[in-house]
Amino acid sequence: MKVNHQHWVQQWTESTDPVKFVFEDINIASFLVGLWETLGCEKESIRFADLGCGNGLLTNILVSEGFKGFGIDLRKRKVWEQYDKKVQDCLVEGEVKLDFPCQGYADINWIIGNHTDEITPWIPFITSKCSKGARFVTIPCCLWDLRGKFTFSAKPNEGRYKVYCDYVKQVSEGCGYLVKEEWLRIPSTRNLALVGIPHGEISEATRKKMLSHLDRLGLYEAFAH
Repeated sequence: MKVNHQHWVQQWTESTDPVKFVFEDINIASFLVGLWETLGCEKESIRFADLGCGNGLLTNILVSEGFKGFGIDLRKRKVWEQYDKKVQDCLVEGEVKLDFPCQGYADINWIIGNHTDEITPWIPFITSKCSKGARFVTIPCCLWDLRGKFTFSAKPNEGRYKVYCDYVKQVSEGCGYLVKEEWLRIPSTRNLALVGIPHGEISEATRKKMLSHLDRLGLYEAFAH
C-alpha cells in the first residue's frame, strides 16, 4: 500500500506537512484493511463512511484499493481535485449531523472517525443508527465530550489522552458496543484506535438508556428523530 500511495508526498497541494499526513493515512488504511480481514469482512460487503475526512486522503486510499464508501467534511480541500474522478465522486462537502445515517446512507456498516474532534464521542451514537450490526473505528485526537470541551480530574501517572480515550470507550460501551483498543504505528502521539463492535443487535433497553442519557444532557431532540 505504501508503494501505491506514497507519491502523494510529491503531489500534495495542502499547506500541511505531506510526509506526516500521507504516511499517517497510509498506515491507518493498512490497519483498517488488516482489521477487516481479521474480522472476516469481505471487501464487497464493506460500506464505510469517513466522517470529518479533511484532506480526504484516507477515503482516496480506501476507494483506490477497491473499497466502497465515502468521506464527508464541512469544507472541501484543494487536494480533492487531484484525486481520480471516482474518488472525487465519493467526497462530500457537508455537515455531519446526528441524523447522518438517515441522509441517504443507511447502508453504511463501518463508521470511521480519524481525528474527528467534536464528532468523536458521538460516533457510537451515529453508528447505532446505521445498518444492523454496523461497527466503528475511531482515533481520538482533540478532547471533546458530548457537550463541549472535555474536563476531568487527572489521576496519578495517567495522561490526558488516555483518560479521554477511556471516556470515549465508556460512552461507546454504554451504547452497547464491545470496544477493543489498538495502538497504531503512525507519526502522531494521538494514536489509539478504538474499534466498536455491537453485542449483537442493539437492544431496545440499550437504546432507551442512550436516549435517557442524552435527555439529561439536553441533547435528546438532536438525536432521537
